[in-house]
Amino acid sequence: MSTHREILLSSALLRGLTPAQVDGLAALWEERIYAPGDYLLREGEADAFVYVLLEGRAELVKNTSLGARPSRIGELRVGDTFGEVKIVDRQPSSASVVAATQVSVVALDLDVFDRHAALAEARATVWRNVGQILAERLRRTSITGADAIHRELAESEARAYAGRFFVFMFAMIAILELAISALDLVPRIHRPPDSILSFVFILGSALFVILLLRRTPFTLESYGLTFRRGWAHAGQALAWTTPVLVVLLLVKVALMRWVPSMAERPLFDPAALFAGRPFDWGFFAVAMLLYAVHAPFQEFVTRAGLQGSLQHFLRVPRGHVDWKSIVIANLLYASAHGYIGFWFSAVAFVPGLFWGWMFARQGSLIAVSVSHIAVGWWALFALGLHAVIGGG
Repeated sequence: MSTHREILLSSALLRGLTPAQVDGLAALWEERIYAPGDYLLREGEADAFVYVLLEGRAELVKNTSLGARPSRIGELRVGDTFGEVKIVDRQPSSASVVAATQVSVVALDLDVFDRHAALAEARATVWRNVGQILAERLRRTSITGADAIHRELAESEARAYAGRFFVFMFAMIAILELAISALDLVPRIHRPPDSILSFVFILGSALFVILLLRRTPFTLESYGLTFRRGWAHAGQALAWTTPVLVVLLLVKVALMRWVPSMAERPLFDPAALFAGRPFDWGFFAVAMLLYAVHAPFQEFVTRAGLQGSLQHFLRVPRGHVDWKSIVIANLLYASAHGYIGFWFSAVAFVPGLFWGWMFARQGSLIAVSVSHIAVGWWALFALGLHAVIGGG
């Protein structure tokens, strides 16, 4: 551990002084100890000392013009100097210094230092050091100010984007609800199948999201719109999805055992898609293809448009999953399927949590789309769970 003398010799204030000159200054300074929370300097109060921190940690705080509690503007550690501006300008302290831990400092009496004839050479060196300290501080302040301006501009753009996001979402939800209400005007016999309606609604929602993302201040990659490591993410998504497929298989077995209407159905039941109509392999293949096209659009709206946008506003610590964004995005997504039926909406919500978690972990729209297609093909086209959850 460095001794106090070594700390002083290497400090910015006394750098360049000979050991003899430092020994000469030793007669002018005093060591002080402060408890946590004690003020070493108070803003606006006169003080005739310059300080070097020998042990502990202190915080630099300053009052604001708004009358709020003082703002923390910096931190002082061992070897740091404060109060040195008084060497060239004897004005009251422009900020306060508060002990964050127990601290030990050396306080140099400037009144004696300025008059001591034997310290003329030491004074010249100290004055030069003060000039260098102030110049370096000015450079840091310029960089910090530029960074603060950049952050303020970024936050302003984010706030503007948040406003556009909510306007777009309200408009999209209102139009969707009106369109769903308008379906009641169409006789059931002339009403398109729910699968076609869902495709039309999701395409309309995708258009809203595209318009929204055109003016986003954030990178498109932050919305999962990237091909970077796409194959790796897709492979990982399939590995994570495999247990889900096993669970769906067990659900089908349980339904066959405990639900009377499912007792006579086969375990693998692709014919359930046709609801009693003759099985058609051509239609079956086209339906699988359309689902593979539909699923990425759903994920684009739900993950990029909803969850991706919310993740920019509902900040969480790095490394944590933003479950608020996931749940809100999936509630909106599930509610949009209310025209099909409650159970369909409820079932749509559950896997959405899994895909939301996957999207938060990987940040890839490719991965959740691959997983969505795999789950849909397995549940609807292989196991025939379509007959349980409804839709048409």
